[in-house]
Amino acid sequence: MLHQSKFIIRNFPTKFKGYDPEEVNDYLDEVIRTVEQLIRENKDLEKRVRFNEEKVSYFNSIQETLNKSIIVAQEAADRLKKMLVKMQKLLFLKLKKKLKDY
Repeated sequence: MLHQSKFIIRNFPTKFKGYDPEEVNDYLDEVIRTVEQLIRENKDLEKRVRFNEEKVSYFNSIQETLNKSIIVAQEAADRLKKMLVKMQKLLFLKLKKKLKDY
């Protein structure tokens, strides 16, 4: 892979009926500008990818925390339901006893 500095220091020998050195230099200047722009864009895209990867990681951890919270809440609801069923049975037995004693 060519580094941008190699475009700058590269000289082409001129030969009879060869390319116009000024046109070659103009073209190489354009290539250098394009490569420099692509390098800047690539660095910017790499930063954006890292930032987005960090965001995904953050949201994955939030999702995991929420999933655990939902499980804990469901377990608490199940325990409460069982406790209410037991209380209902106990109250029914107490009521039944009171009715017998009455």
